[in-house]
Amino acid sequence: MHYYGWAIDEDPEQTYNFLRAALRNIDEINPIRGKSNFKEDDFQYILNINGDLGRFNGREYIYKGSKNIYECMLFGGVIK
Repeated sequence: MHYYGWAIDEDPEQTYNFLRAALRNIDEINPIRGKSNFKEDDFQYILNINGDLGRFNGREYIYKGSKNIYECMLFGGVIK
């Protein structure tokens, strides 16, 4: 998998701590990143994936309240 993400807010440490918590919540059906939606306190993680483990692309977002504070583009698949 290839990915490129960036923090948009002034406290990236808090953002990345939440991201690590979201990524520990693995989706057993489609274990590409975290589950498609994860909430904790004022933070929300959203993952939009197209495809499956064979070939996929997507974006993930973190919101604090209604403010977008993180984005990531990702893509990958099985190499044979």
